[in-house]
Amino acid sequence: MDLRCLTSRTKLSQCFAIALVALLSISLPGCFFEDSEGLSSKLANELEGTNPDPDPDPGPDPDPDPDPEPVALSGGGVDGPLAFAVVQLFAIDVSLPGMRSETPIAEGATDATAAITGMNKPDASGAPYLLEFTADASTRDLTACSDDDSNGSIEVVDECLAPVVGTLRTIVTASMLASDRPVYGTLLTTMATDLAIKNADFDGDLNANGSLDDTGDQVRWGDRDGDGAIDAGLGDGVATTEELLSALPVAAAQVKSTVGFGLGASTDIFTTAPILDASTDTEE
Repeated sequence: MDLRCLTSRTKLSQCFAIALVALLSISLPGCFFEDSEGLSSKLANELEGTNPDPDPDPGPDPDPDPDPEPVALSGGGVDGPLAFAVVQLFAIDVSLPGMRSETPIAEGATDATAAITGMNKPDASGAPYLLEFTADASTRDLTACSDDDSNGSIEVVDECLAPVVGTLRTIVTASMLASDRPVYGTLLTTMATDLAIKNADFDGDLNANGSLDDTGDQVRWGDRDGDGAIDAGLGDGVATTEELLSALPVAAAQVKSTVGFGLGASTDIFTTAPILDASTDTEE
């Protein structure tokens, strides 16, 4: 002990504290002064068994809700708009079978929406023309489709049927070209065109009778202008372009009355669009 600690009462408590520390450091080495690394290791070992577990495993995710059942497309029909059809425009030649030129003067096709592509409007001065839509191996009827793979869309070539009627035709007149309206070939225009071509020079057998009689269609064929007399030139065995044009409304009326399913007398099957398009008037 440092004797200098006894020379002053005021320093007695300080000297005692120094001595106590010295004594402890000699007699109890290592008991109170462990290194910090050892202490940290002990604390880590102590705490390892008491720490709570991390968040428990929530387990596998639940199965997602099943996809809704696909809804089948509805509707159907035959000989509707023809997609991927061959389109040909012929000049009228009344001296040839079918009253059409041997080769087309223009050719095009219809696209996947049945719209004509690749064909320019012909000169109205050369009208009338015969317009034909012909089906080949890739042509499809857009009213006979089904979503077979249930993917929500129609693949026209794979999911639409071939048309039942292979050829549709119509007569294109100068007034139709001047109107700038789309031109359609339908079952009704096909029947009316074929009937008008066949009966272009037909007089309704009225010349044989020598006068008009009340025989319905026969009268209309013989008196096409409605003046109460047999039209000149009819029944002479020589068809003309003018006779073909005058036969069109008579043929259309006969087709409508037979298979028109309620079409009004004022409906022109050659100029009325059979489907909704930009030219269709609808009530709002």
